[in-house]
Amino acid sequence: MAIDRVQIREMVEEFWRSFLAIGRSNPALAKQSIYSFEKRINDMAGLMTGTESKFFLSAIDEEREILFNEYMKNPTALKHRLGLIEDNNKIYQQLNIDNRDRREGIAGMVVRTALAAAITQIVVSFFSIFK
Repeated sequence: MAIDRVQIREMVEEFWRSFLAIGRSNPALAKQSIYSFEKRINDMAGLMTGTESKFFLSAIDEEREILFNEYMKNPTALKHRLGLIEDNNKIYQQLNIDNRDRREGIAGMVVRTALAAAITQIVVSFFSIFK
């Protein structure tokens, strides 16, 4: 029997995405989302023949286990992969920071900013002498 594992994986990942997004801030809603997902997959399985239903539910369980193991191994990596944690490269692009600035990091930016402030202060002091 051919089961579209890509669609099943996407469905399970979408559940995890919403579950992780609300789980911390609203545990009751997170619990309700588990029940809703269970109802949804059982309703879907109910529309299938016995054999199709068995394969479908088995594939759902396998994908859930994969994501659960991924979460247990590294929750941050899973959240990042699911798009729940902003990619630093996207943040840098939004701030229009070029590759050189990314390599230098925050320390380099702090030094450049401090140096620019010091030079500005020297120039202002220099011109105030001639007033």
